[in-house]
Amino acid sequence: MKLHTLFKTIINLNEVLNTVIPPDKWEQRDEVLVGTLIIDSDSYEIYLEPMTYTVDDKTFDVINVAFAKIVNGKASRKLTLNNKSSSKILGAIINALYDKIKQFKYDAIVFIARDNVEKRMTLYNRIARNKGGNFLISKENIPIINGGVATVLYDKDFPDKYMDRFEQQIKSK
Repeated sequence: MKLHTLFKTIINLNEVLNTVIPPDKWEQRDEVLVGTLIIDSDSYEIYLEPMTYTVDDKTFDVINVAFAKIVNGKASRKLTLNNKSSSKILGAIINALYDKIKQFKYDAIVFIARDNVEKRMTLYNRIARNKGGNFLISKENIPIINGGVATVLYDKDFPDKYMDRFEQQIKSK
């Protein structure tokens, strides 16, 4: 690896690890916790949405994680992380997830993409692979209805016997 490539990688890693959303940039919108960040004059929102799934007689608490770039005051369906700040954006999302997820009771974290699936899942899977020690990835790129895809992170205590049926419910959403 060339020295300038290594240096760029280290800088990008540093941005990933150190970019955070200040606590005053979080707000509750109905059931969804929304974090807003501004990077290089672009606004982004991160959404942490609590949900429940019932498998047989057991109910599981789930956090659906999503994010969007804000364009003209509205969440854009276009994923625009192809700029020089993509490491900062990724870092902010990862750090926000790790920081705020502690406020929730959950059995699993779900990342779902229904538009720009390939790009979003690349990013969501990167986030999932940078998870904390309390998770294992059951499966990446689970196909769901209408051409969507999901990745699920389970709490380390999630019962194995429910995983397949839980994923079947994710597929049908």
